[in-house]
Amino acid sequence: MTGGGGRLGTELQALLPQILAPSSRELDVTDLKQVRRVIEREQPELIVHAAAYTNIGAAEQEREQCWRVNVEGISHVAEATRMVGAKLIHRE
Repeated sequence: MTGGGGRLGTELQALLPQILAPSSRELDVTDLKQVRRVIEREQPELIVHAAAYTNIGAAEQEREQCWRVNVEGISHVAEATRMVGAKLIHRE
């Protein structure tokens, strides 16, 4: 699961303590090479994409970072998911 350090990720870990759920420091979804490397190494069957830029108040000032996380991030995760033949669940 991506976004293990976020609000949704923390709640999901409480329900599924065995899930691999790196924080954004451990898995930066804006870094395609890192995303590919981690997903190829772990070979998951299912990926829950819970990482997101959620600071609504700062989004206008940090548009580029918001775009990188919320648009490019899911693209990177989806691409790596396809590479290993996993299924993807994306929170909205």
